[in-house]
Amino acid sequence: MKKRCKLLALVLAVIAATALSAICISADTGPKPSITIKTNGTVGEKYYLDLLVNYADGNPNLTETEIAKLNPEMFGKLSGYTDDGWYPAIAHGTRAPLFGTVVPDDNGTSRFSYFGTPDRFKIIIVTESGVVKVSDVIEKTVFQQVFSLDFADMTVVTSQSPAKSYLIQFASTFFPTLIIEFLLLFAFGLSPKKYWWAVIAVNLATQLLLTSVIACNPGIMYSGFIFLFVMLELLITVIEAVAYVIIMKKERLWKRIVYAVTANIVSATVGGILLTIVGSYI
Repeated sequence: MKKRCKLLALVLAVIAATALSAICISADTGPKPSITIKTNGTVGEKYYLDLLVNYADGNPNLTETEIAKLNPEMFGKLSGYTDDGWYPAIAHGTRAPLFGTVVPDDNGTSRFSYFGTPDRFKIIIVTESGVVKVSDVIEKTVFQQVFSLDFADMTVVTSQSPAKSYLIQFASTFFPTLIIEFLLLFAFGLSPKKYWWAVIAVNLATQLLLTSVIACNPGIMYSGFIFLFVMLELLITVIEAVAYVIIMKKERLWKRIVYAVTANIVSATVGGILLTIVGSYI
């Protein structure tokens, strides 16, 4: 009976990780930087909104088909805008791909995301009557950030607390990681009663490290984030393996090492996906 329970715990952990990995790969998810702009105030007419980046060279972010559906006069004024080296990110282009559209949704919200998300930008609005408005320079302080734009004077604010955002992020990875590692303790025949404190202490330290490094790099581009995330997880795997080898010294060496590696692979997979899900709401 005991062996069956161990096997069930291991199977459940593996199935959960595999299922979430499949979702991650098929949907091209993973933590991605993003900027969401919520326009407040009465515009009173159709308008286009874009981000401005301070470089000219870049690849187009709109296809010919997408451009053909836009108002030619409005889009022409937007795509041709330049002021002291600032250029429209969607309409003109970015060095790395940036997903988004110049047409806000019905609620006046515009969202930009992916490799080319800038960490320093301006906001430009072009109205159907030909009015062009530009904000001051804005800097991201959170990996995935939401801003409120006042159309009247183009002031931009964010009510998003970096501390709160990263606290939520920490909790969203820390607690699921604990559940996974306790399941694997049981599956590997290691006593949860004996090692519960070790799992909590080790994961508290490593998850704080992960969250702290991400918090110190709010403007890092997606490709850089993936590299950073992978390098951090490799470092965390080594740290956990060394810690468990020392703490669980009465257990077989191979079991200590395999447990640490397996636990970190599963928790890193789930954690990467949870960062994406949580990032959409903070």
